[in-house]
Amino acid sequence: MFGLWKKRPKPEFEEIRRTMFGDVPLEQWRAGDGKAEAVEPWSGFAAARTALASGHTQSAIAALRKVSEIPNLESRQLLQSWHFLRQLGVQPGSEEAKLGVALW
Repeated sequence: MFGLWKKRPKPEFEEIRRTMFGDVPLEQWRAGDGKAEAVEPWSGFAAARTALASGHTQSAIAALRKVSEIPNLESRQLLQSWHFLRQLGVQPGSEEAKLGVALW
């Protein structure tokens, strides 16, 4: 009746699980395909990764700060941007701490 007891295939959520808490290590982070990296916030993450690979830490910090200031950002994206910023030695200010990013 209505398929309530039918076994359904489980979708693969490993990628979502891996990024759910915004704490993926910088060296393991990836935005996905090239199309995703063309729009914010993914383009900001990609710019930060490129800047760091070139040794431009301040440019990476600027790109990540820009990501963290995007209105209506998903919480996992905000947490991920601050996770990376903290790895670069940036600590959240009092306004950011109100959002819970200082807890990680």
